[in-house]
Amino acid sequence: STEAHEIAGRAMREIYSREKYPNVDGVVPISQESGCGMPDGHAVDLLNQLLSNTMRHPNLGAAIYIDLGCGKTCVECSAPIFQNAVPNYNQRVANLVIQLSGGSRRTVERGLEITEKLLGYANQFARQPAPISKLVVGTKCGGSDRWSGVTANPAVGVAADMFVKAGAAVFLPEIPELQGAAMVDLAERARTRAVGRKLMQALKRYEAYVHMFGDDFRDNPSPGNVKGGLYNIYLKSSGVKAKGGTSIVEDLVEYGECEWLGDRKGLYVLYTPGYDQISTPALFLSGAQVALFTTGRGTGIGCALGPVMKIGSNSPLARMNGDIDIDAGTILEKKETTEEVGRKIFQETLDVASGRKRTRAEEAGYHTEFKIWESLWPAL
Repeated sequence: STEAHEIAGRAMREIYSREKYPNVDGVVPISQESGCGMPDGHAVDLLNQLLSNTMRHPNLGAAIYIDLGCGKTCVECSAPIFQNAVPNYNQRVANLVIQLSGGSRRTVERGLEITEKLLGYANQFARQPAPISKLVVGTKCGGSDRWSGVTANPAVGVAADMFVKAGAAVFLPEIPELQGAAMVDLAERARTRAVGRKLMQALKRYEAYVHMFGDDFRDNPSPGNVKGGLYNIYLKSSGVKAKGGTSIVEDLVEYGECEWLGDRKGLYVLYTPGYDQISTPALFLSGAQVALFTTGRGTGIGCALGPVMKIGSNSPLARMNGDIDIDAGTILEKKETTEEVGRKIFQETLDVASGRKRTRAEEAGYHTEFKIWESLWPAL
């Protein structure tokens, strides 16, 4: 909502400081537009699940849920669901209803008062040592070029294998970009035949979803992809798959599914579109704490729910040094091997997850992208 952005912006200027709240990294707005004009049943249930996943995310210390007051996820309707799903809900989450608060301006003023109290609550919790096996790492690519599948993606794959061997979980998303031999290879690497069938069925299911709109998978590559040398979806898919490394695929995780976490570790395929603005938050909505994002053309994307590390496929991307965290172009220049860059990604991911280092997107302060996959239900 507009109110959320105003509250977060003013809180950062008027209330928050690292000196006063050393255990809190900042205040960010998380906006989504659903809740009205949507069908009952699955659509509302999924939205409530996604909102619950947001509120209980381990990177989030506290939250204000701002509601207009008359939608299908209004406080009156959804608070009981949130209370059951979110630990310490009554302490961690405050509710603000615009229609009951006297309008937008009063909502903002009240929101600032609540933010100060919630900052105090969140600041009680300091970082504690934890094993690597507690990590969930997301992988993603966007603005890819011909070198993405040669340098950055395979290097992320090396890091992914290292995380799996250390007992962590790794997500490989972007179903429409796992075409042809890419998904077949993943299915052959599946833990069981049943999981392999599930992966192939996921591809068919997504294809049917695309055809429902009269469109085709082959439309996926963007003008930037084509200009960068990725002329079709099959060239693109081979590079996308490389981010998952060589580990066994444990299972398919549905979009927004978070209960899967438990004690399960290893490599998982995540059911998402390829579109960056949806699939990047989707990693966090299913429990990832940090994301590894490769790019060849360049992007500044971040996420409101967690750090997004950008890995450039070529050294000329150094011109975007305010956005790129790691240069994998050194592989092309034979200054480093794929394994060396992969180990660097692994270590820097640990540094970012531990709070020892901030990503470029975090330093910028304004890359708080968050978008829900609304096409999973019709607009009414």
